[in-house]
Amino acid sequence: MSNSADHSLIEETLILAVDLGTSGCKTALVDLAGRVRAWEFAPVDLHVIAGHGAEQNPEDWWQAFLTTARRVLEKSAVDPRKIAAVCCSTQGECTVPVDAQGQALMNAQLWMDMRGEDHIKRRSRGAISFSGYDVFKLMRWIRLTGGAPALSGKDPAGHMLFIKEEFPEVYEQTHKFLGALDFLNLRLTGRFVATGDSILTSWVTDNRRPNDIRYDDALIRTSGIDRHKFPEIVACTDVIGSLLPEVAEDLGLAADTRVVAGAIDTTAAAIGSGAIADCEAHLYIGTSSWIAAHVPRKKTDVISSMASVPCALPDKYLLIATQTTAGGNLSYLKERILYHQDELLQEQGVPDVYKILDRIAARTPPGSRGLIYMPWLYGERCPVDDGSLRAGLFNLSLEHSREDMIRAFLEGVALNTRWMLKPVESFLGRKLESITIAGGGGASDIWCEIFADVLGVTIRQLEEPVQANAIGAAGIAGVGLGLISFDQLAGRTRFRRDFEPHPERRAIYDRSFKVYTELHRRLRPVYRKLNPRGGAQNMNESRAKESQAKRHTQKSRDAGTPGPLEPEAAREAVVATCLQLADLGFLAGIGGNLAIRTTGGCFAVTPSAADYYALEPADICILKLDSLEKIAGEMEPSVESGMHAALLQYRPDLQASVHTHQPIASAVALLNRRLEVRHPAARAALGASIELTSYAPSGTGFLVNAFRKVLLADVNGYILRNHGIVCGAPDLKQAVRNVQHIENEAARYLRCAISDAKASKLPAYVQKQVLASL
Repeated sequence: MSNSADHSLIEETLILAVDLGTSGCKTALVDLAGRVRAWEFAPVDLHVIAGHGAEQNPEDWWQAFLTTARRVLEKSAVDPRKIAAVCCSTQGECTVPVDAQGQALMNAQLWMDMRGEDHIKRRSRGAISFSGYDVFKLMRWIRLTGGAPALSGKDPAGHMLFIKEEFPEVYEQTHKFLGALDFLNLRLTGRFVATGDSILTSWVTDNRRPNDIRYDDALIRTSGIDRHKFPEIVACTDVIGSLLPEVAEDLGLAADTRVVAGAIDTTAAAIGSGAIADCEAHLYIGTSSWIAAHVPRKKTDVISSMASVPCALPDKYLLIATQTTAGGNLSYLKERILYHQDELLQEQGVPDVYKILDRIAARTPPGSRGLIYMPWLYGERCPVDDGSLRAGLFNLSLEHSREDMIRAFLEGVALNTRWMLKPVESFLGRKLESITIAGGGGASDIWCEIFADVLGVTIRQLEEPVQANAIGAAGIAGVGLGLISFDQLAGRTRFRRDFEPHPERRAIYDRSFKVYTELHRRLRPVYRKLNPRGGAQNMNESRAKESQAKRHTQKSRDAGTPGPLEPEAAREAVVATCLQLADLGFLAGIGGNLAIRTTGGCFAVTPSAADYYALEPADICILKLDSLEKIAGEMEPSVESGMHAALLQYRPDLQASVHTHQPIASAVALLNRRLEVRHPAARAALGASIELTSYAPSGTGFLVNAFRKVLLADVNGYILRNHGIVCGAPDLKQAVRNVQHIENEAARYLRCAISDAKASKLPAYVQKQVLASL
C-alpha cells in the first residue's frame, strides 16, 4: 500500500473511544491521525458511604456510555462502516463482583474506598513485619508485581477482601471480580477479561515479562481470593471480540465492529499525550493527577511510593507517581465554597466557572501574596503515602482576598507536583527539560504557566488536553488493528502551545516550595493524631491520652528506676521516650526503636517504621517474650522485636533496650544532614546539633564483623547481621546513652577502617561519602 493510501486509511478509519472517569463518561469519535471528530459527556453519580466508602453503580457507567455514544453518532452522522472498533479507557483500581451471567452483584468500590483497610492489614502482616507488611510477602510482591497492596484498602486487593469478609453471600455468588475497564468490555463483548494494567492492583500477577503478564499461585494464595474468581488476562492491544448483537443494534453500528481491550486511564493518557519514547514524561491533571513516563525496565521506589508497571507498549513499563487530589481541589472550591447551594447562595449553575477562575488567577501576583495551599483533601500517595494528610490554607491574613485563594489553589497543586518531580527524575536517572500536560487541568493556560514556573520546565500543552485518554484509547485500538504503530502515533501528536518558565519568578516559587515542604514536615504528626485512620478522631480522647502519658512519665521519674511495668503503663512510657529518641534523630522506626519489659512475661515494643512524633499508646505493641505473639497494638511491631526479646531473655536484669540502624547507615552515608537537638536533656548531652544518616541495608556486610570490635562488654550490645545494634540497660535513659556510646565508637573505628586493606573493596565514591559523614 502506498504512503498516500496509508494516510487516507488513517484519516478515514474512526474509533469510538470511551473515557470513563470518576466524574462521568466521555465518548469520542477519533480518527487515527489523533483528531477528535465529536465527543459527548454524561455525569455518573458518586455515592459516599459511611466508613470511608466510595461507590458507583456499574449500570450507571453503562447507561452513560450508551447515552454519550448515541449522541456522538447522531451528531457526527458518520457512516457506521467507517467505525473500525470500540476501545475504552477507564478509571483504575475499581472492583465489581459479577455473577456468571455478567450481572453486577453490588455497586463498584472505587479507588477512594478504604473499607477494606482492616482486612488487607490482617492479610499483609506476619511474624516479621516492616511498615505493616510481612517482610517475606512484601519482598515477593515487589519482586513479582513491582508494588504491594495499599494498607489503606484503596485498591482491589482490599476491596475483594472486604466483600469476602463483610458480604460472604456476595462472594459466594461472584463468578469474577472485574475492574471498570473489564466491566465495560464484558458488556460490549460478553467476555470476562482483564488487561495487564487493569489487574495490576489486585497484586496477584507476575509482571517481570511485560509481554507475558500471568497469575502467580503464591500471590493468589496470599490474596485470600479463590483463583477462579480472577478473569483471563489479555494485552491492551488485543482484539477481544466483536460487539454483542444487541449492543451493535442499539448503537446502530455494524455487527462486526471489533472491540480492542483498551487500558486504564494512566496507560491511555500516556499514549494520548504522545510521550511514548523512553523517559518522555506527561503530567495528567484530572480529579487526581500523576506524572508518568515509559521506561525499559521494572523498578520500584518504596520510599517515594513509585513503580514502573505494565502498560500498553510491548516490552515497556510505565513509571507512575500519583497525587491523590489535583483538579478535585478546584471542584471543591467551586462546589463547596464559591457556589455551594445553601442559604447563602440559592442560584443555579454558573457557566464556565473554571474559565472565570483562570481569569482571576491570571491577574493575581505569583506567590499569592505569601498564601500557601496544601491540596491534600483526601490524603496523599506520592512522594509520601499518607492517608492522614488534609488540605489547608497557610498564612491567611486580612490582606488576602478570594483572588489570592484561587491562585493559591492552583499553585498548591503545582507545588505538590514539584515535590513529586525530584523522585521521578531520580527514578528516570535524568532531569526533565519538558513535560506534556494532559487532562482537564491542561486546558487552563494560567495553570500551565504556573506549572512551568513552579517546576522550572517547559510545559507542552496538547491541542486537546481534555481528550488525551480518548485519543490514547483510539491509538491503542489502531495498533491492535494493525493499522498504525506506537511510534507513528507519537509523531501525530498535536500541541497547542509551549509554556516556558519565567526566570524572575523562580525565587518566589523556591521560597513557596521551601515553606510547603516545611509545613508537611511539621504538620505531619498533627494530622496523624487528628486522622489516625484517615478520618476524624475525638480530640478530647486524644488530649486525655496525652495527659495520662505525661502523668505516668512524671510518676516514673519521681519513683526512680522502675521494675517491669504494667502493659498499659509501659506503652505510655514508650511513647514518652520516643519523643526523646525523635529529638536525638531517630525520626521513625527504621532509624531506631525501643522496648520495655512488662509484667506477665511480655514486653512493649515500638511499631515498624512509625513516626515517633505521632505515636499513640495504642500503637505500641505488647508481645510475649518467649513466642513473640502479639497481645495488643494497633500497628505492627518493629522488625527487630526478636532481637529485643533475645536480649531481654538473656539478661533478666535489664528492663529496657534501644535499637539503632545508625552506625551501618553511617557507612554508606546516603544522607548527610544536621539535626537541631530540641530536647533539653539530649541537648545537654550532645550539644546543639548532631549529624544524621540514612539507613541502607546493602553493601555493608564487611562492617558487621568490624562492629563486633566496638561492642564493649559493659554496653551489653547485641547484633544481628546488617540489621543494626540493640543495647540493653537497667533503664531507658541509660540505654539511650549506650546507643550514643556505640555510635561514637563505631564512627571512630570506621575512620580507621577506610584506610584498611579490608575496606579497599569499597568504591571510591562510597569511601568519600563515608569520610564526609564522620
